[in-house]
Amino acid sequence: MATKTVTVLDGQTIWDISLLLYGSIEYVYKIIEDNPQITNIHYPNLKGMTISYEEQGFDLTNYFKTNQINISTEYPIINDGHSFNDSFDLSFN
Repeated sequence: MATKTVTVLDGQTIWDISLLLYGSIEYVYKIIEDNPQITNIHYPNLKGMTISYEEQGFDLTNYFKTNQINISTEYPIINDGHSFNDSFDLSFN
């Protein structure tokens, strides 16, 4: 198959890219292997990065491409001082 590239969109994780390009998250390590600029599965901020991949033509990836579906599951990290802590109690009963 042909080698192609894709540019990562805002909010996409390496897991999203694996699903979009190969139809399964198990290809995440292939993406890392084929793209040395990505050093691990927790690589931060992939937005705008160009990813090389081998086009496979799987049914699921064809479906995403045909229907112009982009998967984006990254959630923003909010650091506003609010967080869970150990102060929870049952006083609302």
